[in-house]
Amino acid sequence: MNRIFSVLLLIITVDTAYAADPYIGFAYPAGGRRGTTFRVTIGGQFIEGTTQVDFSGEGLTAEIVEYNRKINPQVYRLLREQRQEILFVAEQDRSAEQNRVLDKLTRIINGYVQQPACDSIANILICDVTIAPDAACGERDIRLVAGRGLTNPMSFFVDQLPEYTAPPLPTCPKPILGKEEQALRKRQLPRDRGTEKKADSEMMSSPTMMGEKVSTDEMNMGESGELSETDDPVVRIRQPCVVNGQIAPGTVDRYLVKCYAGQELVVDVKARVLVPYLADAVPGWFQPVVKLCDSSGAAVAYNDDYMFKPDPVLIYRIRKNGDYLLSIYDSIYRGREDFVYRMRIGPLPFVTSRFPLGGQIGQPARVEIQGVNLIQNHVIPSTHANGADIVELVSVGKNKVFSNVFPFALDSLPDAFETEPNNSGDDAQLLRLPIIMNGCIDTPSDRDLYRFEAKRGATVVAEVKARRLDSPLDSTVMILAPSGLCVGYNDDYEDAGSGLNTHHADSWLSVTLPEDGIYTCVISDAQHRGGAAYAYRLRLSSPRPDFEILLVPSHVEFSGAKSSDNVEAHLIRRDGFTGPVKLFLKEPQGFTLEAKPFEATQNVTRVTIRTVLKELSEPVALKIEGEAQIDGKTIRREALGAEDRMQAFLWRHLVPSREMCAWIKNRSREKNGRKKGKVGRKGK
Repeated sequence: MNRIFSVLLLIITVDTAYAADPYIGFAYPAGGRRGTTFRVTIGGQFIEGTTQVDFSGEGLTAEIVEYNRKINPQVYRLLREQRQEILFVAEQDRSAEQNRVLDKLTRIINGYVQQPACDSIANILICDVTIAPDAACGERDIRLVAGRGLTNPMSFFVDQLPEYTAPPLPTCPKPILGKEEQALRKRQLPRDRGTEKKADSEMMSSPTMMGEKVSTDEMNMGESGELSETDDPVVRIRQPCVVNGQIAPGTVDRYLVKCYAGQELVVDVKARVLVPYLADAVPGWFQPVVKLCDSSGAAVAYNDDYMFKPDPVLIYRIRKNGDYLLSIYDSIYRGREDFVYRMRIGPLPFVTSRFPLGGQIGQPARVEIQGVNLIQNHVIPSTHANGADIVELVSVGKNKVFSNVFPFALDSLPDAFETEPNNSGDDAQLLRLPIIMNGCIDTPSDRDLYRFEAKRGATVVAEVKARRLDSPLDSTVMILAPSGLCVGYNDDYEDAGSGLNTHHADSWLSVTLPEDGIYTCVISDAQHRGGAAYAYRLRLSSPRPDFEILLVPSHVEFSGAKSSDNVEAHLIRRDGFTGPVKLFLKEPQGFTLEAKPFEATQNVTRVTIRTVLKELSEPVALKIEGEAQIDGKTIRREALGAEDRMQAFLWRHLVPSREMCAWIKNRSREKNGRKKGKVGRKGK
């Protein structure tokens, strides 16, 4: 038995003589229902020695169950030999410990892949996550505290609805040119899960489950229900629910759901949000497609994106009672372990448009909303200044089920609304600057015109916020002189702080006016589209110099007291701001920051953070701020953590995180933690 344990030790240890940053590429499932405990599989690289699973916010804890790293052929052969040794012992003569080891050896051997499709997600950590019943719903960050430090964060969601979760996908092999079919692997469902025909009440009470498998004959769905050799069995689910899955190469996941006439069925998919960028794939993320077929096999609804976002949302009014087949797959039939999805399914509240997109700080506001399954047509947002430029809102439907999240912008400038008609020079709405206009491109042919009086030599900035506030508007903005001559025009303006948007569709321009008189600002959609969802906020003012700061990566780690770590600070300048910016660490105590101020033309600088602490029981959030003098006033902005991510072999993006974390590595504690199985923090 000593030989067996020696070999097993090879599975969970690796030489750490050289430095490499720990990394996670997916978490599956990427969320769960509050008040439940469920198993999560996390794939990554250099994550050996993990002692904690850390979440942003409160109410989530995790206990590490197992870690299995990618093994080489030599270790694989040794494990097979050790397994054979145990099998030589008669089953009735084996000890409980021998059976436990045999089970683990069998799982590792059966899941062995010599050449994984992606090495950076081939090391697997398994943990049990518990979400408190009162945990706030919404998005969190999940990280690992590994032996080499903190990993990057991934998105993790807390929901209210019952959840169905398929067994985790085995490691996918790398496809070989001309032999791609050899990389197609069928995911096998365990015999003891999801095969029993349980009562609905029993199924819904399970915190994480796989629904009842359905045969093709039982479905009677025609060609739409036919399974390929790579597809899993169809699974019957009960709405409303959340379905968690992973797409394997060439597969289609299918779910059978009973629907009722008159229902507004919503299928809201999260996929690109969970894994924003894939460095080794084109277009650089999982591009899911959802399709709904009725009981005759006819496709009744289809969606491959929602507005400008790659993640689809399917909304369909059910015509008749019956079983409907819901399919999800990648648009070009790719797949592997990090092709993770979460689907909210049912007659759920979903906001399709709202107006306005923002309001003035300190002034009452009311957001009119449109959508499906809503029980009210408005939301009352808080406009108190809390340091955030954008707050997240939701609507509440029946049974207090939350809708999709939508942003609401806050600004100190006066706020006003467009007045129709204003789509011609004669009808242009007269404004007094500075102002933010809340408007909407109502029809494909619509354009909104605003007039304002200005003096020669004055500088006017016209900035549109629409795409950054989840509006599909692809804006263009133009300023016309009193003579009718165009003195400024912009279509797309790149904003490095815009998160996951790859099309920088919002407009910005700064114009020094050539003469006295009445100027006209024209805003329209570059793609000649329009509708209730095409809302915008147009700022017309003199320049308002400002800045934002992103810290890359979104964590620092230390080896003990009097140690240090470095990050890059990226300065995003607004409205022509060219002043210096100082950085300082506001909290917590025990840490200090050293960095030279940003000079007038500098946008990237190195930041050194030091600590006098010997250890931490859990990662802590750092609050770092930038300070500048603008127009005689001291302006402070909180710096956000971010990750530098590559898309499709080439493009790089800064993806903001929800926390900037710090951690102190302690070798003795890590060793003890591996033995005892540490539990992650409950919250801040």
